Amino acid sequence: MTPPLVTAPATPQNDSPAATVELVAGGMPTRYTPYYQGTTLTRIEEERQADDRSERGEYEFYGARLVRYYGAPLASGGTLELKFDVDGGLVSASHSQRAVQETDIAAIRGRASLLRNHALAQHATMTHGH
Repeated sequence: MTPPLVTAPATPQNDSPAATVELVAGGMPTRYTPYYQGTTLTRIEEERQADDRSERGEYEFYGARLVRYYGAPLASGGTLELKFDVDGGLVSASHSQRAVQETDIAAIRGRASLLRNHALAQHATMTHGH
């Protein structure tokens, strides 16, 4: 049996964290820690403040693609898990309290892109000239 040409790996076991970054992203005070395997961003662990509570989320990337999100949704309580294929297509979606809505998926994709872009810019700044 021939293995598929492109697969999304499980969470990388040999990635390493970069410095934790604090910023206001999308109007929410946020702390995140990006993880890299070499120079490739593999995941971001986020803690954000929303409505006087702290929420956590973890974004996993394969190249430039978000392949998994697990954590608090942006607009409600509970726990959200989204999985995407390497082409960006939604593979599975679950919410601990209700049906997943398109707005949940769009919000997480947008936030993942915002954090990923910020992390890559920070990484480029830190490694420039070294």
